[in-house]
Amino acid sequence: MYRIKQDKRSIQSIERLKSALWDLMHHKDFADISVVELVSEAQMGRATFYRNFDALEDILRLHCDETFEKLKKVMIQHYEQNDGDETAINRTVFIKPFLRFWDTHTIVIQRLIQAKRTGFIHDALSRTIESVVMLRAKADDELWGRYDYFIAARSGEALHVLLHWIKNEKDLPPDELADLVAAQWQASLNLKLQV
Repeated sequence: MYRIKQDKRSIQSIERLKSALWDLMHHKDFADISVVELVSEAQMGRATFYRNFDALEDILRLHCDETFEKLKKVMIQHYEQNDGDETAINRTVFIKPFLRFWDTHTIVIQRLIQAKRTGFIHDALSRTIESVVMLRAKADDELWGRYDYFIAARSGEALHVLLHWIKNEKDLPPDELADLVAAQWQASLNLKLQV
């Protein structure tokens, strides 16, 4: 767990710890990095680390959560700008602004993959989708009575598309990939198996 205070000194300490962790991760596996090594790299005491974090992975979780908070703002802005335009909403409901965002924030995902903490991505993505859906869904809408299944499906799809895209070194531009994925999802609804 992380504990973030908003005073200038705490913010600077956290940034130094994050920076030191990224530097160490260039040379070592995350699992091989110790708190002692991190605070030495950051040139600060262990007490500073433990004042803000319980474990090294909390730095990764904080970085992930901060980035997904930015994604949430981007998604809300996207929906607000396209409100009332059913063509734009139906075509780019989620995947296009999602991939555009990650095209410029890839390092976060790469660090979490390297540290073998993709579960953090899934958790943060599920929370992000839930908060965006809850802003858009109508309370009396029967379809959204059990939105938990939608969130599970959407976050799983989006996570695996994102991880595959990054694994493939972002071989397609985000808009092209978004159009491809949206077309594939639509085609899969009408898919008939040949027996």
